[in-house]
Amino acid sequence: MRNGRNLGYMGYKSLSVFFLWLLLLVLPLVLLVGVSLAQNYSNLDWRVIQTPHFNVFYHQGEEEISGLAAAIAEEIYEPITSLYGFRPDGKVHIVLKDCGDYSNGAAYYYENKIEIWITGLDFELRGTHDWLRDVITHEFTHIVSLQLARKGPRWIPGFYIQGFSYQKEEREDILTRFPNVVASYLIPGTVVPMWIAEGAAQYQADGARFDRWDSHRDMILRMATLDGKLLSYEEMGVFAKNGLGNEMVYNQGYSLVRFIADSFGNDKLRAIFRRLSAPLTFDFSSALSQVLGISGPELYRLWKDHLTTKYTVQAEAVMENRIEGEPLEQRGYLNAYPVWSPDGSRIAYLSNRGQDYHIAALYILNLKDKTTLMVTGGVVSSPSWSPDGEKLVYTKKSRPDRYGARFWDIYEYDLKAQKERRLTFGLRAKFPDYSPDGTRIVFVKNSAGTNNLGLIKSDGSFIGYLTDFADRTQIYTPRWSPDGTRIAFSILRGESRDIALIRSDGSGLRYLVSSTGSERDPCWTPDGKEIIFTSDVSGIFNLYSISLVNEQVQQLTNVLGGAFSPSISPSDGRIAFSSYTSEGYQLQLLLPPYGWREVDGELFRQPVDPSGVKGDGNRAPADSHPYRTMFLGFQVMPRVALDANRTKAGFYLTSSDVLNKQSIIGGLLFADNFDLDLFTIIEYKQLIPTLFFEYYKVMRHLKEDVTDPDNLYRIDRTDFDLNEVWLGVRYRLWGTHEFSLSAVYSLYNTDLKGVSLTSRQRFTFSYTYYKGLDLAFIYNYRNIKRMRDGEINPQGREVLFRYDRMFDYLIKGFKPSFIVREVYRRYNYDRFILDWREYIPMPWKRDTLGLRFKVGLIDRRVDDFLDFHLGGKNGMRGYTYWSLEGRKIVMGSITYRFPFFGSLRRKLFHLYVDKVYGAVFAGMGRAWDSDSIDFKTEGFKRDIGAQLRLDLISFYSYPTKVELDVAYGLDEGKGRDPVKLYLTVLFGYN
Repeated sequence: MRNGRNLGYMGYKSLSVFFLWLLLLVLPLVLLVGVSLAQNYSNLDWRVIQTPHFNVFYHQGEEEISGLAAAIAEEIYEPITSLYGFRPDGKVHIVLKDCGDYSNGAAYYYENKIEIWITGLDFELRGTHDWLRDVITHEFTHIVSLQLARKGPRWIPGFYIQGFSYQKEEREDILTRFPNVVASYLIPGTVVPMWIAEGAAQYQADGARFDRWDSHRDMILRMATLDGKLLSYEEMGVFAKNGLGNEMVYNQGYSLVRFIADSFGNDKLRAIFRRLSAPLTFDFSSALSQVLGISGPELYRLWKDHLTTKYTVQAEAVMENRIEGEPLEQRGYLNAYPVWSPDGSRIAYLSNRGQDYHIAALYILNLKDKTTLMVTGGVVSSPSWSPDGEKLVYTKKSRPDRYGARFWDIYEYDLKAQKERRLTFGLRAKFPDYSPDGTRIVFVKNSAGTNNLGLIKSDGSFIGYLTDFADRTQIYTPRWSPDGTRIAFSILRGESRDIALIRSDGSGLRYLVSSTGSERDPCWTPDGKEIIFTSDVSGIFNLYSISLVNEQVQQLTNVLGGAFSPSISPSDGRIAFSSYTSEGYQLQLLLPPYGWREVDGELFRQPVDPSGVKGDGNRAPADSHPYRTMFLGFQVMPRVALDANRTKAGFYLTSSDVLNKQSIIGGLLFADNFDLDLFTIIEYKQLIPTLFFEYYKVMRHLKEDVTDPDNLYRIDRTDFDLNEVWLGVRYRLWGTHEFSLSAVYSLYNTDLKGVSLTSRQRFTFSYTYYKGLDLAFIYNYRNIKRMRDGEINPQGREVLFRYDRMFDYLIKGFKPSFIVREVYRRYNYDRFILDWREYIPMPWKRDTLGLRFKVGLIDRRVDDFLDFHLGGKNGMRGYTYWSLEGRKIVMGSITYRFPFFGSLRRKLFHLYVDKVYGAVFAGMGRAWDSDSIDFKTEGFKRDIGAQLRLDLISFYSYPTKVELDVAYGLDEGKGRDPVKLYLTVLFGYN
């Protein structure tokens, strides 16, 4: 500070605001290197297997499967790389994880890294395959094909174009104002539509094809085609849909890639991806035209015509004898696992009604009055009734443990007491089913990619296991026989599921149904003489029954979509089942008498290989060594910014080790006048909490022309050098609570440069005008409902509480001596901030009501340099950031948000316009210094305004969030413009 000038935005509080905007720009980099706010899996002991082309990383419990994974990777390397004519530049790292009951795979193709969760995939919209072989091949195909499509070297994933503009302030003591325009836009180095990226990964290659076009995929595509609900060509290019829509991107992409390979040759896949690597090729259709000679829309039309012809013929055959039952439940796209109550009056089932994604709740449908009751949410497997009809057991994912792992556990709900009880703890148990006498529960145990049958008592105490598979066998939906002596279940030990029986003591395992198709979901008839099941032996999933007396088989349904999860009423023989339509899974009711036709039983008595999962063999354990930190190398993203009419250049830099235990993010922005913005973020996640170190440096150079009153010197330049260092620890609890403790040291320096008017010699006068230590505790709570529009229109709650113990030293003058020394005024004080936001859904459409309350307190008088500021984008938007300041603040606001277009689905050049939402808002707040406050409206500031939000997707896969605010300060001072504008173009909203 000098001559009454406040350093302004570059001062203490304003630097924190600068960090806020900086972190918004850093967010995509945080996501890129996988910096996680969750707990760390610090309990895992990692080892590495090295092969000629791969490094396979695994932890304890994965010793056997890791060697198999390494062998699979080497087996598929040559077929995949040969198809695309491309080999990765170095070894590909495969990280195997079994630290949670979760199935997925991810390819980080700029890092030559694959992550795989080894729990077998069991998903209602997918068929069943050899998960480990499929997922390794799928992700490695991503690595090869997407690297082939790169426009530059692997260490430059893209570059950023950025822009910043600032509010107009009336105060002369403000050097740099608060930003009202912040834009950061990524030009990526790889531009590939989602449908061909995922389609190629599913198509895989000859000699390495472990995914296949199965009856599930055909069912989804058939119903969408026949009902005119295929995704359009533009829609196929992006995700950003509900769960069913996102799966259709995979499904249609796989089908269209097969169509390209069959019609033009699979060598065209290589040519297409290679063409996408051209530096100026950002439109896929033009690349397709150069390779195939037809545009994307033309290819889509040919493929669609082919599907229509094929499925119309198939539908005509089914329609001659269509047997589908009566509808029971059609809300939501997932209605599955219906189970009759013992008295036949109710049906328990899972449904995602009211959800955009695969988030199921347990419901009960009363057949007498057709009412439904939601029992509990977050259920992940079929329910089972207790024999008295008063309780239900089911599986949920329990809260994360201290290391962050989430496992399946069995829960029981007492319908009379309306209470839920957790029966198991970390058992990794799925598909529980009560025994007929209610004393035991059979379940499926998951561990290291293998399933086994187990038993617990009804109180949750463990009994033992019925099987001891160790070869990646998968088991589904075990069901007790009515007499309690046997258990029927679905089993996968090869390429498809079969139905097997086992005695309740673990003896007598035998296959009951095994065809060339897939059999699942066994259900006993009440007399125990037959089992009803689902099979796709005809190419369409239908319900069948098999007699346990003579093994005679009958087909019960003849559906156009698919029939699954049968359950027969113990009172009158009605069969409830889940039926697939173009809208998803719906509940249907099949009335007796049923039995459309008898089927040749030999179709379901195909031989079964007793040796185990196909292709595993007896492999010797692979040689391995302990993991030592292995960094993946640096990635650099150049950036160009227009900052207040000054052009700046710089870069982002990121790196992490293979296991993401250590990561670094850095950024630099430099101007021709030597202005500098620099940051570094380092995280260490070897312990349960995350340790972090952050450094920020901002340099600004100001031209001046100030002469002192005695005409002794003239100042022509002032340089500011602001530094902050953060050191702290962060811990996340249950996925919604985050706690952090940190120490922040701040050092703000100034250089005054000028000329002596007596000697004409230049001089530099340097001093530190602020230094401080902040001991901060921060608590964040965030519980936002997972929805398709969860970012643009959140529902839920966010709470921020922050306490700071401040030790600040602010310059008040200089002490003459041999050298000039600064004299500081010391401020030791406490700061408190509470910021509470509620997002309340309205009963119509997707409208929400947002309520916000914010309060801040500094417990003693301080210099206004250290005050809170309440204006600007993140506060009272109708006022500038610096116009509302004080050591106490209070603010309340209300926002009503509504969709203009909830699903616009329009493509504009390289942009996909997905959603457009509007909002109106009003707020009232006040900042003051006195020890008391008059709560009359005098002194409070009010604002109103409107907001427009656009959800865009750039270059097929990169989120672009545009937000425009227009605010009006109702109590703005005379001579000041009451209208304020704000614009952000970022990866997320404010």
